Amino acid sequence: MSRHVLKLSVVLALLAGPSLAIPATPEGAARITDGFQTYLGPAARSVRVVPQGETYAMTIDAGPLFQLVRRVGLTGRATPLALTLTDHGDGTWAVAMDQRVEVRVSLPDALDISETVDRLTLTGTWDESLMAFARFGGTFTGVRVREVIRSPGQPATPSDIAVDSGTFQGSSSANPAGGIDSRYSATSSGLSEQVQAAFDPGQPPLPVTIRAESLTQDGTMTGFRLEQVLAILAWVVAHPQAPMAADRGQVKGLIQAALPVFQTLDGGGAVRMLSLDTPLGTFGVAELGFAVGMNGAVADGLLREGITLKGLTLPAGLVPDWAQDLMPQDVALEGQVTGYDAAAAIGVGLSALDLPDGEGPGPEFEDRILAALMPGGTVTVSLNPGGASNASYAVTWEGSLEAGPETDVPAFRARVSLKGIDAVLKALNAAPDDMKLPAMMGLGAMRGIATRGEDGALAWEIDGSTPGQVLVNGMDISRIGQ
Repeated sequence: MSRHVLKLSVVLALLAGPSLAIPATPEGAARITDGFQTYLGPAARSVRVVPQGETYAMTIDAGPLFQLVRRVGLTGRATPLALTLTDHGDGTWAVAMDQRVEVRVSLPDALDISETVDRLTLTGTWDESLMAFARFGGTFTGVRVREVIRSPGQPATPSDIAVDSGTFQGSSSANPAGGIDSRYSATSSGLSEQVQAAFDPGQPPLPVTIRAESLTQDGTMTGFRLEQVLAILAWVVAHPQAPMAADRGQVKGLIQAALPVFQTLDGGGAVRMLSLDTPLGTFGVAELGFAVGMNGAVADGLLREGITLKGLTLPAGLVPDWAQDLMPQDVALEGQVTGYDAAAAIGVGLSALDLPDGEGPGPEFEDRILAALMPGGTVTVSLNPGGASNASYAVTWEGSLEAGPETDVPAFRARVSLKGIDAVLKALNAAPDDMKLPAMMGLGAMRGIATRGEDGALAWEIDGSTPGQVLVNGMDISRIGQ
């Protein structure tokens, strides 16, 4: 284990488990402080460590940190964090924290933020062999955030956020291929936000109140190369005035050692019993789900995002009576981008560090990066299986397209199905004539070329893989009207 790793093992000795404690000493306190100096540089003046029997009392005061950024106009103050660290002598360390927290940050003519937490607790175990928290957990109560954003020529937009209480926990373990795998989850209850929102340009903002019964979140990361990332941080701290060109080879080696930074990252959560009180009325969602996922700097690039709505309700009178049966109550939408090579693109980018000091890459450099990023000339943008439905009908969809900088017309394929077309036609029949006629004609034409599934749903296979041609269930609709 490197010298930097050993230092950080002491510095991050933050979460506790049952084990025999090693008496704290002035030398141990100095070792912890030295570790902060390695990774934080001048900001380490925020940390004070004092031995107290079998534990170390560590205080983190943000005052010196705010002094460092005062030159850009940012000011602030925060309650010093008081942590108790314990050396178990078996490669694990511990921390305990239980206190009230207040933070205030201000940037003139831009923003003001004040936050209070009535009580924040934290306990767990830090494992030197993992260079990560083997486990941790905590609670918080009485979170209040006041934020005011200011823009030139615009009225200030204040918002007030409140969270009654919550819990959080996580764990880490060694990844056989290198790095660490981590898990995290949190639950909050009694959430609300009051904000001034601009609905029309040039008009004064109007009040909006957002409330939620609960918020749950969870996430996983695999193969995170923490030790190598910390080595980069230590180098930056050790060379505060030196440009990267001072030792490009060393910098390149450190970055290469940290790649791919992580293998996979996945997260998601759900907001339950969400309501938005607006001047138009109250919007409601029984459950709003969200999910994200991505790969690290690897050859198999992936970026995915998704959202789901369950139990959607709209203000009375917002939708005409005839359209009520057309409004979905549940929606699932997820997309992703694949087919790119982040590892190769970063490799080309790092080649710029091989150039002599003072010499920059040529004008073709961006094209080289783009070619490495998309070795096939395109990426695949996918609409993953999803749909929209209510008690009367259900629409499902999925598809993908291939696109790139040299692609004039993306090639695409999709599949759409509809169950409950009679209910849709019945609702459209009550619409005003100027909307009803074209909608029913178009839907009738699509019904005529649809295939019927075993469950009675109508389906359309859409093929746009040939430039200038779009086939729907084998029929070339691109020629209709010509």
